[in-house]
Amino acid sequence: MEDLGRITKLIHAHRDGDDRAYDRAIELLYTELRGLAHRHIGRMGGNPTLQTTAVVSEAYLKLKRNGSSAEDSAHFLNIAAKAMRQIIVDYARSKKAEKRGGDAIHVELNGDEQGLHAEIDQILLVNEALEKLAQHSERLAQVFELKFFTGLDDDELAEAMGTSKRTAQRDWMKSRAFMGEFLAQ
Repeated sequence: MEDLGRITKLIHAHRDGDDRAYDRAIELLYTELRGLAHRHIGRMGGNPTLQTTAVVSEAYLKLKRNGSSAEDSAHFLNIAAKAMRQIIVDYARSKKAEKRGGDAIHVELNGDEQGLHAEIDQILLVNEALEKLAQHSERLAQVFELKFFTGLDDDELAEAMGTSKRTAQRDWMKSRAFMGEFLAQ
């Protein structure tokens, strides 16, 4: 991950009137977002209908539209994590709607459609669990979102959350435990 302090400086420069600074902050994060999108799609079984470039481009556009209000790198990364999550969940919802018929013409496919549907259901279940976690603790939900959707390591997570590394680790363990409990039901 690029130096979070550098992103914060660029965000502050943007707030001080440097329009190009914000674009530079997004460019720095673009490469990271591309790698993250690739990993998330890989978790979905390398689904060829969800392209890395499409996820990153959508996240990039969301950041351009909604991220200019970011206060610092933590807030900026939180916006990026939410954008990635929304894109992946929106994709899963649209695929689930297609699965149920929608306006689609039904065609037999020779492939593991059952596996794809299970992965889509899992994405939606993780989203539901994350929404429940946010109701319980917004902080833990933010930690989970930052770690899971932006792939921050413990040091980066601590910096993004403004906590010690140990606190970030404990929060990650708590958020994972909550998510695991919810998903096991």
